[in-house]
Amino acid sequence: MRPTWQNMINRQPNTLKMKKLSILLLFAIMAIFQAQATTTKITFSLLSLESKPLNTQEIESDGFQFIFTGDAYYKNRRVRFTQNSTLKILRKPTMAITKIKYICDPNDNPPKEASECKILKGQGNVTLEGSTLIWTGCANTVQIQNISSTTWRMISVEITYGETEVAAPTFSPEGGEYNEPRSVTITSATQGATISYSTDGGAN
Repeated sequence: MRPTWQNMINRQPNTLKMKKLSILLLFAIMAIFQAQATTTKITFSLLSLESKPLNTQEIESDGFQFIFTGDAYYKNRRVRFTQNSTLKILRKPTMAITKIKYICDPNDNPPKEASECKILKGQGNVTLEGSTLIWTGCANTVQIQNISSTTWRMISVEITYGETEVAAPTFSPEGGEYNEPRSVTITSATQGATISYSTDGGAN
């Protein structure tokens, strides 16, 4: 569902109503674009993982927690992501994740179709570029499952998180002069976007 905000503009002179609507538009745009996304790459061979099932290990790096289930294990600098294994990634403190690249060894049973990867948590889509599975969406926690019959050799993950650039807000009705009180709706086409607004220059 797209985020919306509604507010009734009281009956008052047209110039004042237009001024209020203009201020609201300015602060909504400023609030939406004020933060930037961050991307970090985490290579499993640098995490001092033990050669045993990963579901028995607590794995954290760069503020991210990695939770494995199933028979996934670490061997020869790769995560062996076996059939039906799952990987959950979450950020601490909680922060929106917008993209994850699961980078697999292209020379050792890589994923062949995006449909081999099932999303269990975190609304979004999965595509495949070469041997890299790419989840895109907006979620605090993302969990995928290998539903293929092969074992992927996962080398690293690249995670983009934090507020990213979103679509400009849309106002309904558009700016103009109105003789009657109007309900103003602000929406963003970006899934998961948060709209902040002000009618007096303060923080809301």
